[in-house]
Amino acid sequence: MIAYYKVNSQYTPAERFLAEKIIELVYYKTLDSHRVRLNNPKGILHEIKYVLRDWHANKIKHFDKTIRPVILETLQLLKNDTALVYGRVNKSYFHGLLGGCSDKNYLHLYHATNLVLEANKNYLERLFELIEAEINRINTIGSTPFDVSELFVLNTLVDYLGTELINYGFSKGFLYAELTHLFSDATANHFQDAFNNFKLLGRGEQEDFIVIFRLNKIAGKTKNIDLKSKLELAKEEKEKYVLINNKSTEFFAKGEDDSYYLKINLKGWDYLSVIEKAKKELFSTMDILHLGFPDNPFDFYKKCLVIGSQRGPYANVLPVSYIPDGYYKNNQDLYDFLQEKITRLSEKREIQRESLQKIISAFRHLRLGRDADELEQKFINYWIGLEYIFSNYDINDNTITRLKEYFIHAHSIAYIKRNLTEYCQDIRRLKLSKAIPDFGFSLQFLTEVSTFDYILHNYSISHPLLSFRAYSYKKFITDKSEIERLISKHRSNLEWHLTRCYRIRNEIVHDAAIHLNIESITGNLKYYLTFILNGLISYLDDMPVDVNMNGFVSIEDYFLLQEIRYNSLHKSGFKLDQLIEETSATEIFG
Repeated sequence: MIAYYKVNSQYTPAERFLAEKIIELVYYKTLDSHRVRLNNPKGILHEIKYVLRDWHANKIKHFDKTIRPVILETLQLLKNDTALVYGRVNKSYFHGLLGGCSDKNYLHLYHATNLVLEANKNYLERLFELIEAEINRINTIGSTPFDVSELFVLNTLVDYLGTELINYGFSKGFLYAELTHLFSDATANHFQDAFNNFKLLGRGEQEDFIVIFRLNKIAGKTKNIDLKSKLELAKEEKEKYVLINNKSTEFFAKGEDDSYYLKINLKGWDYLSVIEKAKKELFSTMDILHLGFPDNPFDFYKKCLVIGSQRGPYANVLPVSYIPDGYYKNNQDLYDFLQEKITRLSEKREIQRESLQKIISAFRHLRLGRDADELEQKFINYWIGLEYIFSNYDINDNTITRLKEYFIHAHSIAYIKRNLTEYCQDIRRLKLSKAIPDFGFSLQFLTEVSTFDYILHNYSISHPLLSFRAYSYKKFITDKSEIERLISKHRSNLEWHLTRCYRIRNEIVHDAAIHLNIESITGNLKYYLTFILNGLISYLDDMPVDVNMNGFVSIEDYFLLQEIRYNSLHKSGFKLDQLIEETSATEIFG
């Protein structure tokens, strides 16, 4: 999502591109196609190490189904990468180990991966250096209009940097606030000054934080429960913290007679990132409380007090629950629309009752996921809703196989249109819609080469990220193979990621695993569930067809239609005009 922030107008195109791109990567409303990626070359090596270790420990049972996709994704990420350092391991040898890895021959890859990771301890610093060098290179090129094709290497490096900052332990919310301030048009900083401050992230020592949660006993006859916990806040500590600032005063003022305060000390890079870590201690205490006092239920205040050590101290009151990425509507119109749709579906006698029940069940799990306080519970509820939609007990196909196959078909059909629709929104947000010829949300103007030529000629300096995408999207028209290449890549990425989601689901369900780093994946699952609900509701209400001729219209008919439509579009060569006419990309929820 471009706009909603103004980058310093004195920057060169390369400098503006860095600022626009990195801010877009960490903004929570950004379309998933442009949001920070889960993995970069270093991150995927950590995942390779993790799955190979679990395979060796017999925790993973199927090498080809579970580990092979991670290997293939790693090979794709490393194919043209120049940022990773291999140290004492020969690069070609390492790639050969990846390509030749099997269920019997994997230990050499595991050991070599450890060595490569050891050689990349300063990967974040290296990315900053490579980005600075690339910007300096581009700045020496003098051309009017600016040649945005020079930005491809920088684009990749900034993608890697965004991922590395998140993997390093920074929260997206903190990064967005920090970066919009550093690179703001209202800030007088010269680019080099702003970039030097940016490079300071991750250097030095992590900050000491105190996170304070308030537990409330909401029922039960037992009075004055003694927590006997080392985490419980002492009275004299409360008296000290209440005086830090107005926010801390307000936090403690809202306490009740049956309130208990837990204080958790930990290190972190920012105020938001430490909350998720601290919650693990909170929930462990609540688990024991539940066992010891099953008739005295406890809840906790949905905000916590976070106190940092580097500003005096400074305290802030922040939400406890993590809010997954993505923009979702939140208004009366959406509620009325859904009520009308579900009522109409329930009255249609040709709609299979089981299909309607699956949709209603998915709504329930969306709500349960939203209301869950623990990330693992959010993840599991979104997964249950998604898996139930794709289940069919009358067919021998494995549910996970069906999920991958039919979801990927549906999303592949919508992929190009979703990205072009977001591009159209970017033009509107930048207030350029009146200047660009034939602008309109039918997207027809984006099927003309002249549109992209106009953007490249007029906005390559003032809006380099918009122009960079114009350069890429222009190929949809000039290169007949470009759309097929992108959709093929997207399908592979989706299959690998759904396999990853299923692996994490198994770890949570079977091994009671607690994952600290599933924020992005949980957001992905929520989006996947809302996306497929978009398609199902629209299909069953607006254009139901009994595709399999079994006497009623069902979810199965929708899946069969998506398969037939995808194969038909593929056979036709993925023509742009056909893709933007597809109704499957309509978003009810966002």
